Amino acid sequence: MNVLEKAQLLKELHDLLNHLENRSLNFFEIAKSKDRIKQIFKLCDEPIFHKQQAEFKLRSQPKASAIEFAQQSAYGLSFVGYFDQEALLLEQFNSQHQLGWGLLHHNNAGWKVIVYTPQLTQPWQSAWGTLDQSFAEMQTHHAEHGLLADEDLLHTQQTFVESVEIPAEPIVKANSPYCFDEVTVTEETRLDEAELALSHEHTTAEAEAEAEAEAEAEAEAEAEAEAEAINMQTEVLNQTEFSSSTPLIPDPIIQRTPTLTEELFSTPVVEDIPIHEFVAPEHIALFKLKAQVQVVSPKASIDDTLLRLNIEAMPELDQHVTMIMHADALDTWQNMPATLAEQIDSDHKFIKYILLFGAHDHSAAMRLLNQYCRDAHLHIAAIKELSLNSLGMDFTDANLLFLAYQQRAHFLWSMDHYYPYIPSHLVHTQKFILFEEAPATRQTPILLLLERNKTRVIHGENRMAFDGSELAYPYLLLSRQQDITWQRIHNIILEMPQPIDVLTLYDALKQTEIE
Repeated sequence: MNVLEKAQLLKELHDLLNHLENRSLNFFEIAKSKDRIKQIFKLCDEPIFHKQQAEFKLRSQPKASAIEFAQQSAYGLSFVGYFDQEALLLEQFNSQHQLGWGLLHHNNAGWKVIVYTPQLTQPWQSAWGTLDQSFAEMQTHHAEHGLLADEDLLHTQQTFVESVEIPAEPIVKANSPYCFDEVTVTEETRLDEAELALSHEHTTAEAEAEAEAEAEAEAEAEAEAEAEAINMQTEVLNQTEFSSSTPLIPDPIIQRTPTLTEELFSTPVVEDIPIHEFVAPEHIALFKLKAQVQVVSPKASIDDTLLRLNIEAMPELDQHVTMIMHADALDTWQNMPATLAEQIDSDHKFIKYILLFGAHDHSAAMRLLNQYCRDAHLHIAAIKELSLNSLGMDFTDANLLFLAYQQRAHFLWSMDHYYPYIPSHLVHTQKFILFEEAPATRQTPILLLLERNKTRVIHGENRMAFDGSELAYPYLLLSRQQDITWQRIHNIILEMPQPIDVLTLYDALKQTEIE
């Protein structure tokens, strides 16, 4: 096939695919187009057509293509499956406590990758797009979700197995790509497999003997000799190994006394593996302060051990910040940036800041913060990072810590529909302009105007009415320096139908700023 013929077939293939995707064809035209595509594939089995074949298979057989794509990727071991409904994929994560990633596919929207890892409180999702685009986005945002590639996952599992001081039996991986349970192969399992193999060999030998006897049936003399030989061989085998009437000599391997390891694995009583607890010092020097050290929860590995830091001379710090440190960085935390997070409860009520020292990288910081919050049954709204020089001693004062978090720290992660929190004592709650507000929820931000170093409420009466004891509110901020005056705010409110939604008012005021 010359180059011109290849080009013509390639053009025809593109046209057929475009017609199938973009035109409303009847059933006959669809079947005819697909049949022609198959004919082209049969004519051309060359690399130039492989990509077109893959695209066609992705459209005609999305599930099979997705599974094949996942198994060939660097994250094949943690793939949980293909889904066409998001609720089913999320249920796979939630109800079965399964970690990993899955592919969501809609004919109109395209493809989406959803990831759930131990460091996440909510599954991470890519944007809708092609399969390659969604997968590339998952790899690009690795620091946010922390999904491990197969090589790292196997290395982590191997490290964990080596840390447990019990002789490990050989393991066999499950055949299904969606099942990652490890099956312990005991001596009895190996004996059963040997018996099955021996039985299979005997059955195969008999079948081959019968086939050979039938093939040689035309030669009577040779057939009789062959049959007699086969019968003799079968009789010897039956008498020596497979005869049910012949008593078997007890095999000392089969009837041996179970070892200590086998008794441990066969007993239904699960014994706790002793944890080598990390021994923490009683105190450490934290900047110019003396901090008392407490192990948050004993872990099998120092990589997962967190330390709680308490300043004995300043017990009031616990009201606005919890300080923790990675146990593995007791001697090196001064060389690493600090990580700050806003901690909230399940009702999106602000609790306090979490200040983490000693995180080696962004992924470790998010993993350790989520680990701490899971143990405390709380959640994280956002995570930021700043250098120790930028932080200084500002963590000892609630207002200074708030300014450091808002002005000098940079974002690592935030939840969906996130708004930063402002301490409630910094808000002047009296409204200058009275109007009817739309109903609010805990996630509804209050709208503030900054003038002469004071933050005054424009919109937020309903939001602040939830709980008078709240320490902080989610907020949006405008400034008089943006040429936004109370007169302009009043004029815009008069033009809007009431009740007024806070986001609608904020967008309207920002629009006047642009004009």
